[in-house]
Amino acid sequence: MDLVEWVEEAESLLRSDGLWPEQDEERARGVLEDAALGGPESLVRAMRALRRELRERDPNVGERSARWHSGTAGRCG
Repeated sequence: MDLVEWVEEAESLLRSDGLWPEQDEERARGVLEDAALGGPESLVRAMRALRRELRERDPNVGERSARWHSGTAGRCG
C-alpha cells in the first residue's frame, strides 16, 4: 500500500465505525496524511487520537470500533 491508500483505508475504517468528524473533515484528513508519512504505526496512533477526541465530544459515538486498530496495522504494513 502507498501513503494515499493508507490514508483512504484509515478514513474508511473511521467512517464505517461512525468515528469520522464530519464537521472537521479537512483537519482530520490532514492529521492522517501527516501521520502516514511516519509509517503505519504513526497512522494508527493518529487514528486512535481522532477516535479518542470524538469519544470525548460524544461518548456514544462509534459503537463498532473493535476492528479498526488491529485491522489497520496489518493492512498498512
